[in-house]
Order: sequence, then structure tokens, then C-alpha cells
Amino acid sequence: MGKSIRSRIIRFGVAFSAIILSFFSACEIGLGAAVDTEAPSIDIVTPPVDSIVRNEFALKGTWDDDGSIEGVTVTLKRTDGYGTPSKYEATVTDVKGKKDWFVVLNSEESPILDGAYEATVEIADTAGHKLSQSRTFSIDNTPPLIILQRPGTKLNETPDAYGQTFSLNGMGADDNSIDHIDVEIFSDAACTNLLKKITKSNVPPTIELDVAVFEDGVANDYSEIYGSTSKNGTQNRYCKITAYDNAKSYPANTDEVDETGNKTSVYYLYDDIYTGILENHSAAEVYKMLSGTWIISGQGRSADQISSVKALLSQHQMSESNFSLNPENNPRFTVSGKSSLTKNGHDFDEGNNDISNGAEVVVEVSTGLDGISLNQGSLRPYIIPCNEYGNAAVDNIADNRIYLAATGSGTKSGTSYKFVVSLNQNLSAANTNVSLNI
Repeated sequence: MGKSIRSRIIRFGVAFSAIILSFFSACEIGLGAAVDTEAPSIDIVTPPVDSIVRNEFALKGTWDDDGSIEGVTVTLKRTDGYGTPSKYEATVTDVKGKKDWFVVLNSEESPILDGAYEATVEIADTAGHKLSQSRTFSIDNTPPLIILQRPGTKLNETPDAYGQTFSLNGMGADDNSIDHIDVEIFSDAACTNLLKKITKSNVPPTIELDVAVFEDGVANDYSEIYGSTSKNGTQNRYCKITAYDNAKSYPANTDEVDETGNKTSVYYLYDDIYTGILENHSAAEVYKMLSGTWIISGQGRSADQISSVKALLSQHQMSESNFSLNPENNPRFTVSGKSSLTKNGHDFDEGNNDISNGAEVVVEVSTGLDGISLNQGSLRPYIIPCNEYGNAAVDNIADNRIYLAATGSGTKSGTSYKFVVSLNQNLSAANTNVSLNI
């Protein structure tokens, strides 16, 4: 009897143990699969770190979580401390396990001022876990400001004369950098017959860019716009310029990046805007007025000042200019009160070009069209007998030169040299036509 009872107890114990084991095998150890134990993750994909952004763009990236999320928020603030941070709710998607978020910024309805910004993206799940990521970038919707000293003439003015080097000279301003300038050269004032487009990259704030350089007998950019590989006199040309900065666009509906940059086909001549603008403001300050950031970047900035500057700029906008090319590039000289001989056989008729005996004449020697410095030691004015056409009346010019001053005795005046010489009959036979040379 006792043995039977013990046997049943043992069997009961075994059955109880089986029940306990079965219970525990049906449950996971820990807090359970339905409990969110991990913080969510988030990444920013575009725009890249420290990028320059223009137009409407998408701040976007990816996210993940082991449960469900409340949402993604983006806080945008200026890094210079001005202004109030703005907060945006991002659009969150989960399509077949591909988890993305994005927010569209700088729309026409809610434009954002140019400047450097930090975006902080925060994700929160339903269990109260949060995680954030930050990224810095700049917003730039203002094209470069271009101010030129050369070419420095309008279409209805005497062309700006160049020798063997056609160049752009002036200044540029942009909150970031000027990526490149396109120079289009035309043969006609209407700018319809394009001869050549030349691109100059990495443009510095002080613009000194050689666009095309003459090489005798060589086909290159200069020969294409000049029309010859050899020296062929003066040729008039016309040009347009377009400047681009390095800002990029990151549209919301595509992963492709628009790298065109902000561009302008307008420029200003330094002499036109010096009075009233550049005499009081740097080019960088004028650019900030155009971008809307000048008034927030310092004290005492007046909206009236900005309006005045913008009004003056609008009066002096340029989109094309004219210039001339002549690769001769020789130094030039002038004689006070006298013009160059026309060599038409009548330059000396009826006392034309007569000079009183013993009169002093000022001869000024200046650089050639490219402004290459003069060698003072090589300068010495002389006269030679000539005929009524201004051509030498002697066979051997070298032996018949009548020198008027010692070599190198000219007085420097800026980049020029001046000689004050006396002309009298003792220098040559009376009533003889003479040609003055250097």
C-alpha cells in the first residue's frame, strides 16, 4: 500500500515538473518582444556637410526603430546667433522597409535669409526614446556682384583699347566664392555673331584675369576673337559676361544635384558707381545689401542706405561692353598741341604744323596698349627731314637723326616720361619739314 502511494507521488511530481517546464518554454525570457527597449536611429543624407545650398531644397535622410515612432522634427538656426530658430515637422515614410524622412525648406512662401545654418534633426519613438543629429550648411540665393574697371566702356563710347592681352580687371563679391565667369565675344554691336565663349574658373575677389593672349602665328583664343594669327591693325569687338557662384540645389523630388549655381549677367563699371556707393562701402558690403544680410550683421545699418545703393545700382547696370584689339602693342608718344600726321600730302600746307623758331615742345611717351613698363634708358627723341607726306627725305635715317635730348633724360610722370625740347633752325635747314620720332 505505502509503495503504491509513493509511486503515485513521484509520478505527480514528474507531471508537475513537466507543467512548469512547459509554462516557461512558452514565454521569452526578459521584458518581451512587444516592449521597445532601444533608441531610434536617424541619419542626414542631404545636403552634405558644409555645402552651399540655393533655391528650394530638401533636408532628408533615413531612420529606423525597433518599435513605432512619434515623428521627426527639424530645428534650423543661424550659426551667427541672429534670428530665432525655426522648427519643422518632417514627412516620414516606411515603404517596404525603406524608411525615409524629409522636409522642404526655403520655399517661395517661406524664404530663408542667406547665411550659415545648423540643422538639428530629432526622432522620438512612442516609448519616449529620442535621438538627434546635426549638420551645418550655408544658404546662398544671391548671385555674385561683379564690378569692372576693364573693359570699362559702354557700347556707344570709344572702345577700351587692348594690345596683345584681352583681360578682365575689377572686383567681385560673394558670401562664398565665384566659381567661374563666362566671357562671350561678338563681332557685332547687337551681340548676335558669337566668335568665342571663354570660361575662367576660380575667380578671386580681386579680378585680374587674362582672357586671351596673342601669340604671333599661333591659332588660339586670341586669334579666334581677333580674326587673324598675325598683326592686322585694330579690330573692334563686343562682349558679355556671366558670373556663377558655387551654390547647389538639392530638390525634394530627386536625388540629382543641380550644380549650376546662382548666376548674373549684369555687372557695373567702377567709375559709374564709385560716387555714392564705393566711396562709402566695400564691394562685400554692397553684396550683403543685395543678399539682405547687411542690416542684421551690424549696428547703425539703415534701410534707407540700402534703398539708395540699390537705386544707384539699377541706374548703372551693364550687360555688354565694347573693346578693341591691336597686337602691335608699341609704346606711343604725343607732341603737345600737335596731332599725328595724316600723311595725305597736305600736312604742311599753309603753315599747318608750323612751330615757331626756338619754341619749346613737350613730348610725352606712354606705354603701349598692354601697359608694359617703359625702359627709360631706351628713350631719346629725335627729328629727321621728311617730305610733304611725312616720310623720311633721306636714305639713311640712322645717320641723319637730329637728337633733341640725351638718352634717358625724360622726367617720369606716372607710367609715362616727358621731354621738354627746343626746336630751332640751327637743328636743321630753314623751312625744312621734319618728322619727330622716339
